[in-house]
Amino acid sequence: YLAARWARQAEMRTHRDLLQSVGVEVTSSWLDVAEAQGSDKELGAQLDLHDVSRSDILISFTETEEVGYNTGGRHVELGYALANSIPIIVVGPRENIFYHLSTIKQVSDINELIQLLKEHKII
Repeated sequence: YLAARWARQAEMRTHRDLLQSVGVEVTSSWLDVAEAQGSDKELGAQLDLHDVSRSDILISFTETEEVGYNTGGRHVELGYALANSIPIIVVGPRENIFYHLSTIKQVSDINELIQLLKEHKII
């Protein structure tokens, strides 16, 4: 599952395509839908949690302080993954104290992510 702020949806589609090209199944259906409005937001949240729950790993693309942390739905997804013992990799800086847990791996970019996935024989 790829977690990121909504404004990075197009970028995440590119990352999804790259990951799929090396054999990773991506469960993030939010990448292919329009932004939820009104009552659709509950359905969107439920769908995101379902997608996280059926993933083998959550990859969270974080932000720098200059960009800001915005609404934080991805933080909820990370917490949900933690609560369900789903392994987590952070791509980017560690944004808050939970991102510093010893069980969370951290890389700086998509290339380091792919290398880490290869090293752990995920791809």
